[in-house]
Amino acid sequence: MKKVVLQKLLMSGVAAIFVLFFLSTFSFAKELDDVKASIKAEGHKWVAGDTSVSRLSEEHKKLRAGLLMPKLTGKEKHAAVVSSWTQPCLDWRNSLCSNPDGAIRVTPMRDQGNCGSCWAFATTGALESYILRKGSGAPPCDSSSNCNLSEQMLVSCSGAGSCNGGYMTGASDYIRSTGLVKEGCFPYAATNLACSLLCNAPVFKIGGWSYVTTTKPSAQAIKNALAYGPLPTSMTVFSDFYYYKEGVYKRIKKSKYKGNHAVLIVGYDDANQCFIVKNSWGTDWGESGYFRIAYSEMSYFGWYTMLYQ
Repeated sequence: MKKVVLQKLLMSGVAAIFVLFFLSTFSFAKELDDVKASIKAEGHKWVAGDTSVSRLSEEHKKLRAGLLMPKLTGKEKHAAVVSSWTQPCLDWRNSLCSNPDGAIRVTPMRDQGNCGSCWAFATTGALESYILRKGSGAPPCDSSSNCNLSEQMLVSCSGAGSCNGGYMTGASDYIRSTGLVKEGCFPYAATNLACSLLCNAPVFKIGGWSYVTTTKPSAQAIKNALAYGPLPTSMTVFSDFYYYKEGVYKRIKKSKYKGNHAVLIVGYDDANQCFIVKNSWGTDWGESGYFRIAYSEMSYFGWYTMLYQ
């Protein structure tokens, strides 16, 4: 009798799991179809599809956008940027259009995983590019392939945030005052590790940082500042963004707010009227981890853009 009851419970449990899986798959498919239909109806030029992020649970999707926005005091330092770069495009990956250095100044794509640490990845990526541009550092950090610095140090030691979210301002202050070690000294674990696990090693710092834009971003100001290197910035993530595969992204009108996110602007392209941006969601999302976003989307992109100096 007990065996029969157990079998029935097991079968009912399997059936429940199957139903939940079916409903979840149906929901994802319907949302993707809706996004594709809206892109077509609104005349946008980007492609939506299944990505490594689109099928995550809502809880894990939320962790992909863990930026906390700063509160302005009126005492912020603003960069006085005068650019001599007049080309119609610029790409610090040196793949689309050359840059003032004529060399690769962007490190390989990373994946923050299920940790609200986008703020750490955007600022660490900016530091890596800064070091590559300056051509300094010990041990050597002189090529994009060997300049992998520790995001975990920011998550665990900086006080700027954690896997529950954080501030680019606090992270940038820490990078200026304390600096970051190489990845091998404190490898990224996508969790809130104790800072005591940090090993003793040389650090890499910036000289300082200032704002290019705050709450009223200008595409031209960002383009001018890009001549000095990649720029950490913020954006709002909407529900359609999870499905981005390629093209120049423009938000569809009925997409829903999901959170604030930190990313790294690495270039621009006037022919397609867009910025080129490094994300931290791995290579199975977007254009091998990158995305392009239209200049017209400054109502939710480009806020609190920073320049490392």
